[in-house]
Amino acid sequence: MSFSNTMQTMHFAQTINWFKGKVTMVFITHQVPKGLQVDEVVNME
Repeated sequence: MSFSNTMQTMHFAQTINWFKGKVTMVFITHQVPKGLQVDEVVNME
């Protein structure tokens, strides 16, 4: 992953983390971004 993508991912995680405890969000993704504070991860195979 490039430096730019890493910084964008970190900024994304910080922004989403700000909402923790305020709203409910559901993400469908292949990989949970580093630094993202999640309450639960559900793996679907």
